[in-house]
Order: sequence, then structure tokens, then C-alpha cells
Amino acid sequence: EKCGFLAKIYRHMLDNKRWISLQKDIYTSVNQVLVTITDVKERYPRNQMKSVQVAMLFFKVKTFLAECVLSLLGCLCPENFSFGRSSNQIENKIDLELLVPSLRRLAMLDCVDNNWNMYGNWQDLLNAMESSSERSIVRCAVDDILEERTEIWRSARNSMRCRLMGIKEASQCFKYFPKCTVVDCPNIETAMKPHKIRCKTCWYFHCCSSACEQIASMHGRHQCHYVSTSQAQLIKSQTELYLKLEETSTEGKICNFCSAKKENLSNSMMRCSACKSVWYCSKQCQQWDWSEAGHKIKCKR
Repeated sequence: EKCGFLAKIYRHMLDNKRWISLQKDIYTSVNQVLVTITDVKERYPRNQMKSVQVAMLFFKVKTFLAECVLSLLGCLCPENFSFGRSSNQIENKIDLELLVPSLRRLAMLDCVDNNWNMYGNWQDLLNAMESSSERSIVRCAVDDILEERTEIWRSARNSMRCRLMGIKEASQCFKYFPKCTVVDCPNIETAMKPHKIRCKTCWYFHCCSSACEQIASMHGRHQCHYVSTSQAQLIKSQTELYLKLEETSTEGKICNFCSAKKENLSNSMMRCSACKSVWYCSKQCQQWDWSEAGHKIKCKR
């Protein structure tokens, strides 16, 4: 509420010719608020979620701060995200280079929009800002990554909410999403770092930590009965394709250290559990490759 009240004051000043000389100062103050929100959020790192209580506190803080950011943006830009314009047609000479970097940091923390539905994913947000301000934003590498991540967050959360509402006709209820099943959790699994907790019955439910698993169970997120056998098989195939889990065959594999071939071995081969891209004929070869041959540096954790 305080953040929204502050934003309304800023909006009033931007709409009033009396304060036109202070436009730059106003937007600098807005940026300072965004930076402060970022600093507060970074005091609650996700990797410290060791218990259910800590995890729930993390989610509450993240949700509250995202609401503050969205309230600030909404009150400042009530007319279709009108950066650089006002209702009195006063030209606001805002330099988007001032605010966009701060918003990027907040987006990396999943702290701009809890659902990413207000304006869409990150790229939609940038496009809206450009369209309303009639200024262009120079894209950088992080924008492509944020577009992908925010679209995953948006789609996954919409899917989870459809399931909770019992909308069985929604196709997104029966798709694989790499985001942790807990709605507020931003963690996204990859082929290099898959989630260790996964239901092998419905294949929809997977969590990044035991804390998230407990929270999901507390809130009834795990609903195996909701998924039919055919739907589970579809989700399973999508999961395997995304995580490359189907590549488990050792046929034609060669030891990454001594070059021994599978067909010449009496024992089974072992796979590097971190990068999942190399194979070994023995524990000794794996240890030597790790410490002596440099796989410790090459391995993509």
C-alpha cells in the first residue's frame, strides 16, 4: 500500500506541469525504489530453503515484493503501461536505460509479476514499454534468457492453477513444465540439474527440494488421480525429451578416460552424474579423469 501510495504521488507530479523540471529526479527516485526492493529480495536467497518454514517465508517475501513492483508500475503507468506519457499530454523525457536494468535484475529474481500475466513474458513487457514510450530498448543477452524463463513461469503457473480449479478441458493441465510444482517456486530444472523428486505415476509432479515437496503436499498440489494413463505417458515422453532421460543406453559408448568400448567389457559402464555426457568403464577411470585429466574443469554442473 505504501509503495502504491508513493507511486501515485510520482504519477501526480509527472502529470503536473509544475513539476516538469523534476522529471529526471522523479524517475531516479523510482529507480531507487526498485533497487531497494532488489536488495531486500537478495537477503532471502532461494538456496537457503532448508526447511518448510524457511521456504514459506521465502515465497511470502517474494510474492509481497513482486506485488510492490507491479503496484509501482501500474500506478506510474495506468494507461497501458504509458512510460514517458501522462494523462495531460505532458512529454515525460524518461530515459528507459535508467529503469530497464533494475527491472532486469528483478525479473531474474522472478520479482516483477507473480504470474507474468499482467503484460505477458519479459519480451512482451519490453515491447509494451517501447510501444507506449515511443523509445527503443537496446536488447542484450539476458533478455533472451528472461523471455524463456518468464514464459516457463507464466505457462507453468497457469497450468497449475487450472488443475487446482478443476478445469480438466485445459490442455496445459497435461503438459510437462520444467518449473518446480510449487506455484511460487521459480526453480527450473535442466538436463544438467534435474529435480530429484519426481512422481513416476503421473509424471506431472516434481519438486526441487524436500521443502517444496512438503509444501506441495500441504496444499494438495500432487494429484495423481487427475492424470489418466495415456496423459501420464505423454507427460513422461515430454519429460524425457526435455531432460534427455531416454539416452540411457550404453551401446556404442567408450570410456572417457581409457577409451575402452562397452562391447569389450564384462561389467556395465558408469555415467558422469553431473554432466551426463561422458561414460566410464570403472570407478578408477572416473576418479583419474576427474582429478588428473581435467574433467573436473570441463564438467558442466
